[in-house]
This record gives sequence, structure tokens and C-alpha cells, in this order.
Amino acid sequence: MISDLVLTIQAVYGAPEELHAVITPAAVTVSMTSLTSRPRTTISQTLQGADAAEWHNRLAKLGIAKWEDHYAPAADAVILAGTKWQLVITQTSGETRTMTGDTAFPPGWEELITLLRQSALAVNGHIVQPIRWQFDYVRFADLRFPQFHGPSDALHHVAIFQRTLAIDPGQGAVVVHTTFSDNRRNHTEQYTDPALTQWLVLRIGEALAELGDLQTMKLDTLDYPDAIFGVILTYPGDEQIVVQVDADDPDMRDFWRVLNQLLTQGLNLADQSAAAEWRKLGPVLEYFVAVTFDDSGKAYYYRSDLTDLAIDDRVIVPVGQSNHLLTGTIVDITTDLPANLPIPPEDIKSVIRKKEVL
Repeated sequence: MISDLVLTIQAVYGAPEELHAVITPAAVTVSMTSLTSRPRTTISQTLQGADAAEWHNRLAKLGIAKWEDHYAPAADAVILAGTKWQLVITQTSGETRTMTGDTAFPPGWEELITLLRQSALAVNGHIVQPIRWQFDYVRFADLRFPQFHGPSDALHHVAIFQRTLAIDPGQGAVVVHTTFSDNRRNHTEQYTDPALTQWLVLRIGEALAELGDLQTMKLDTLDYPDAIFGVILTYPGDEQIVVQVDADDPDMRDFWRVLNQLLTQGLNLADQSAAAEWRKLGPVLEYFVAVTFDDSGKAYYYRSDLTDLAIDDRVIVPVGQSNHLLTGTIVDITTDLPANLPIPPEDIKSVIRKKEVL
């Protein structure tokens, strides 16, 4: 059995790199070091349990024992930019073997590089996928009563909208549950479609990787923000990462937007009618409303994730560089912005709240 593996790569373009794996039956520690920086920068990760077992399986499939001692390009090959490499493996018996190459590589080379780099950079410390994914978006409202002038006008903090997306790759199932606080009925939609599930897992995994390592973190239940976003990732062995953050966190807000887009796209790919039904359950996290302030008819666009806005509703929105608040009237609701909008989409402001009719 291989107990130690050191791979050094020197390309004509790019910094020399060392990939090192210390291997035991129960754990694998993989590090990646840039050999040019001073001090040297090393990224390291230890895999255990199902991740270590997956690592051993992937390494065994490479058949390193059958690799040759040296690889060189054919005599008549034209080499524009070369890559020199050296692989040193140590067996548990203490025996070592060195393999080298100069712009020529053994079969399974790319798979080895991917395994080592993926392990050193493993998101959340795992190279295996979660066995279950759950995402929750919850929006709250403070209940207020007329003429209440106590220490705070807000008497209760209650959920007014919640959407939960659960993905179970083992069952090939995607569940979307939407809860309202008013008289609209709650919805639970389940799609048993392995192709849809795997498509979502792949795409959502890519989006999650952009967030980096997630750490279990729960918000103080006595001081909720206006909306929270939650992530529950369940790995083999029932290990869970549970994250609760303010939904206005820029990274999480962007991820939730991507998540909704992926879900809609996935359902469109799986079943056009299912996608149409899902969109009826309530607005996606973000849509746009056109608001006018006078009889001139000129409309200004604002973002919103409120669940009860309709055309002709009066809303309070920020205006100008000072963001002073004005009341306007909604004249259109859309998920698509006009192509000739004079400001970039990321600069569009959000609706503050609906103006209640007294």
C-alpha cells in the first residue's frame, strides 16, 4: 500500500507546484504548495470516513504500479511549452520509487492531478457529495397594532413567507415547499426525477463552491433580521453543516438568486408544465416592479421579494442619492428588465415596504 506520495510539477508557464499526500487506511492528508512564494504557501486538508474511502478507490483505479519510470515525447514531436514532473511514492514497507516525465504523461495523469488538487481544496472538507441538500428562505414581519406606542412598535416577529428546497440524490427526489402566513394555501411539490436531481446537484455544487468552506452557524433567535437564509448539508455518517445567515448577506443573497434560477431552469428542462406550476407558488426571491410617482407616467424600476405586491399597490421606495423615502404606485410587475434601462441591474434599489391602506 502507498503511504506517501509526492508529485512535483514544473511548467514553462506557471509556478512550480508540489502536491503531497500522506496516506493511511483511515485518513488521507493532502497538501498543495507553491514552490516559488516566500514564505511558501501551503493549503492542506485531511479526509476521513467516506471521503478517505472515496480517495482510496479513486487512487486504486489509476493503476500507478503499472506506470513506467520515465515518460518522454516521441522523437519527432513538436513541443511548444514543456512540463517536467516527478512522482515519488513510498510504500508502507518503506520501499520508494521515483517516476519522471518531460511533456509526456502516463494514462490517468489528469485524474491524479484532479484527485490531489480537489482533495487539498476540498469544499467543506469533503470530496464526496452530500447525501441530502436543504435550503430555506424565510421572510419575517413585525406585527404592529394601531395607536401602539410602547417601547417598540413591533410586538411580534413572525414568518410571512418561507420556501424550502430539499434535494435527495439517493431517492432522485426534489421537494419544493412554500408556506404563506395569509389565506393562500401552502404548497408542497415533489419531483421524482433522477436526471433533474443530478443536474441540480452538479450545478448547485458549483455555485456552493464559490462560497468556500461553510461552518455551522445559527442566528440568535431573539434578534432575527428581516429575512434569513439557511443551508443544511448532510454528508455520509449523518454529519451536518447547518448555516443560518441574514438573507441580506451579499454572498448568500447572490447564491439564493442563483439557486432559484437553477431550480426554475431545471424544472424547465425536466417538465415545462411542472415549471409553470412551480412559479405559481409565489414569487421567486427577486422580481422587479415599475413604480410611478405622479401623473407623468414615467416609471422607475425597483427590486422586490415581497409576496403580496400587485399592480396599483402603493409602495414606499428609496429615491435619489440620499435614499429619501417616497410613496409611489406599482404599474407593472416583471421578472425581466427593459433592455434599454439607463442604470446597470446591480444598482437597482429595493422596495422598502407596501403602504397599507388605513
